[in-house]
Amino acid sequence: MKQRKVQQPEISQFLDVRKYLADYYTWRKTTDTKFSFSTWAQEMGFKSRTFLQLVVSGKRSITSRTIPLFIQGLQLNEKESQYFENLVGFSQANTVTERSHYAQKLFVKSRSKIKNHFQFLSSPLCPRVLTLVSLKGWKPTETHLAKTLGVSVSQIKRTIEVLVRLDLVEKKETYWISKTDLFEVDDQIGDQALQLFHKECMQEAIESIDLPPSTRRQRAVLVPLSPKEFERLDAQLCQFSREILSKFSAEQVDNRRLYQLNLHLVPVSETILHSTQTKNDPSGDTLTLNLEQKESLYEVK
Repeated sequence: MKQRKVQQPEISQFLDVRKYLADYYTWRKTTDTKFSFSTWAQEMGFKSRTFLQLVVSGKRSITSRTIPLFIQGLQLNEKESQYFENLVGFSQANTVTERSHYAQKLFVKSRSKIKNHFQFLSSPLCPRVLTLVSLKGWKPTETHLAKTLGVSVSQIKRTIEVLVRLDLVEKKETYWISKTDLFEVDDQIGDQALQLFHKECMQEAIESIDLPPSTRRQRAVLVPLSPKEFERLDAQLCQFSREILSKFSAEQVDNRRLYQLNLHLVPVSETILHSTQTKNDPSGDTLTLNLEQKESLYEVK
């Protein structure tokens, strides 16, 4: 049986610089059995192989002084070099703020801003059709799209009319293609179009409960948050979304199925005060909490 050839790792597919370096080493080792950390250290201009081994194992950090040596040794082009620098910062960040800073640089690619998001979000079908026609490896006609999304051809035609008006798709022979590989809608709190879009998505999520368990997942987490913690968690969820898009952003169909991940962070209680404080409501009742009790996090799957 033939052994599968190890492909050269693409740095843009990694979110951990150590994992990238480890995979790069494995690839070089498969192409040249004599390749070693000593050889690699010499190529990069390091005096000892120990530094490289410690970096890959996570016991040493890559510094601003050694970044150019890595870039030269890895033979990265200008775009890859920029990604490597941001990847180092992202992987070695010590705070949420710092990690978020580098995350924005890593995940903000050449995304097209949707100019008229009211039209674009008039139906959940618009972003779904645009995503599907951006995939390579198939030639999606209106009939193909209708069957894939489980809707009527007339619904697809109306959706495509909107996308054409927004200059986001074009017809090539008998099938449709996207004029942009990546797109985004500005997140504006309180925007009516966004609110309506999320309401429709939540209704679909409710109905998805009846789907076979093997095709869907639901999770709920209950966690007490202060106002500052709420903002921090929201920032982390935004970062998480970007990481998901970066890690699982595919260009080819390759037996894939389109999934939608909805994130909702909502309060399910009133603000609860320390047991030494009281908060009176109109009924005269009091909400209290003994903070000496052990905090707990509940996860419902």
